[in-house]
Amino acid sequence: SSSPMWSSFWRHLSCVRRWSTLSLKPVPSYAARRLQKWEEEYQRCLTNQLTDQTPIQVKLLDGQLKQGFANKTTPHEITLGISKKLAAEAIIATVNNKPWDVHRPLEDSCELRIHTKIAEDSLAQETFWHSSSHVLGRALEIHFKDRLLLCDGPALTPQGFNAGGGFFYEFLLEGTAFSSEEYGAIEKIVAQLLQEKNRFVRLETSRETALDMFSYNRFKTEIISSIPQDEQITVYRVGDFVDLCRGPHLPSTEKIKAFRLIKNSGVYWRGNKEGPLLNRLYGISFPSQESLVGWEKNLEEVKARDHRIIGKTQQLFWFHPFSPGSAFFLPHGTRIFNRLLEFLREEYRQAGYQEVITPLIFHTDLWKQSGHWDHYRDDMFLISHSDEHKEGLKPMNCPGHCLIFKSTSRSYKDLPIRLADFSPLHRNEEAGALTGLTRGRKFHQDDAHIFCTEDQLSSELENCLQLVERVYGRVLALEYNLALSTRPDSSMGDPALWDKAEAALMAAASRSGRPLSIKDKDGAFYGPKLDVSVKDALGRFHQCATIQCDFNLPQRFGLEFVREDGSLQTPVIVHRAILGSVERLIAIYSEHVAGNWPFWLSPRQCLVVPVGDKHVEYAEEVCRRLSQKEKFYVDVARGKDMLGKKVREAWALKYNYVAVVGDREVENASVSLRARDGSQLGLFSVEQLTDFFLRQASLYSQSETN
Repeated sequence: SSSPMWSSFWRHLSCVRRWSTLSLKPVPSYAARRLQKWEEEYQRCLTNQLTDQTPIQVKLLDGQLKQGFANKTTPHEITLGISKKLAAEAIIATVNNKPWDVHRPLEDSCELRIHTKIAEDSLAQETFWHSSSHVLGRALEIHFKDRLLLCDGPALTPQGFNAGGGFFYEFLLEGTAFSSEEYGAIEKIVAQLLQEKNRFVRLETSRETALDMFSYNRFKTEIISSIPQDEQITVYRVGDFVDLCRGPHLPSTEKIKAFRLIKNSGVYWRGNKEGPLLNRLYGISFPSQESLVGWEKNLEEVKARDHRIIGKTQQLFWFHPFSPGSAFFLPHGTRIFNRLLEFLREEYRQAGYQEVITPLIFHTDLWKQSGHWDHYRDDMFLISHSDEHKEGLKPMNCPGHCLIFKSTSRSYKDLPIRLADFSPLHRNEEAGALTGLTRGRKFHQDDAHIFCTEDQLSSELENCLQLVERVYGRVLALEYNLALSTRPDSSMGDPALWDKAEAALMAAASRSGRPLSIKDKDGAFYGPKLDVSVKDALGRFHQCATIQCDFNLPQRFGLEFVREDGSLQTPVIVHRAILGSVERLIAIYSEHVAGNWPFWLSPRQCLVVPVGDKHVEYAEEVCRRLSQKEKFYVDVARGKDMLGKKVREAWALKYNYVAVVGDREVENASVSLRARDGSQLGLFSVEQLTDFFLRQASLYSQSETN
């Protein structure tokens, strides 16, 4: 039977039986039985509710202590005791860093935080959009009736309140194909449903009850059957709609004031090409119409900054259908790519890393030993020589680095060993998931693995976070947050080692002073991780760097080093990538700066423009001195076009500077320098220009985009 720890909540609902419904019939025939089963479980739990409540203390963010009772007091009641305004604005709570419904009773003494700022809070955004997907699911059932089976309806990972984000719902539709012509009718139903202002109500139930409740839907029963035996199953009701869901959710649909459907696509159930082809319908919602209007305006800017457009306009990279998901980097794009690697290599030398080059193809026995075969083989490119002999293109570097560590005996004096690798990686992404440089099949990671002792782990993690701060905080000048992802259901290894690794990452993240959130059960299968999400100029967040602590992989490979007393000990591995995918970082940063590359990273630093044909020879001499001797990226504007047109074309290609040369400049051995922002910088001798460019290159970014 299910735990009744929540059940006292029902006694405190002033509107337990007021499940408001509009006249939107008929609904699917299965909906009535599903609702009946929910009501039966609700009534059963009422009879088994707890009568004893243990006193608890609730610590607020400002240090205040509030008194309550276990299995009775809710976050809503705590906030109501502080301020009616705060209670009305509450979106979601976190209890000991775990997301929690505001109307869900607390179970023990805890630390409580109330989230109210949707525009500034990724958890509040995710909750808002996840709740909106339930409203969409209910509208789809009303619109399509028995022709429809709902599948899964999550929130999209928030990228910022005014860009990205949203939600989708996948569904199987019998009969006619789904098209955008249905949007208007569905949005009309959603508008009616939002007028109901229904509460979201959480119900814990047994596996057997859940399977019975959703017996009509093979997709829901498959999800239920895949939930680990030790995990509580929950369902949520909003109005007369009941859905299988982990939650948490908004207090009620009253907070959703604006709703819009965006697009639809076809997807395979759980990515399995052998499975049914589903419809995926995307939507966006906001707490006000003004927010929706702002989002629509921002969307136009997002389209204008699309890295695929920038790549084409600036001739940086392109794609060909003969190699989908693998970019062709053109000369100017290769300049950016190589400059990033040069920068990282210099940072690595300062931090004590050693660069290695490892094979691209490994026998599948390696992936079986590492554990990736069971968890990752569907995402690998495999090469079959026979039924017995199979190889695969590597999707990650860690197993190969383990082989390097084990290739010779190691002493505690050798540790930490920091191995860096820029080899290309290949992952068999679905064709429909490919999105330019942000998600491809071939990419390069600034990958490194640190083999260290447990005593060295804390300092190594701090060193990794210092490098993150150097790269993102200082050089790329990007805001960023940290997120700790904990043990997933598919984890391997001793739970005690997981706890130890999570504690080490939590301590290092806390010392960094950066905002930290918890992603429950979102870690890699071999260890917990710290993800770094950077904020771009449009307010979107992108996950880039990752730092992962791993006690399991060294054991699988039998890695050992000799301790000071002569005994053998297993090292710890820190997996870390600072840029993440180099290609993806180029895409994110190009959109952040709208193609206006900072001088140190720019593939076009200066264009020398001769006023007339007689000035071309001198222009070429200036170009040679700057590009061949000083290694700047300098070109000469040749051709018969007028000076004004040449300058305009230079700005279109995002040159940082234009150096005009005419009679005066030839006579004085100088150039007339103009900046991309339109400012006239005056006359520079070639020596002065060289010094100026050297200073610009040494600045890295620091928000400089000239």
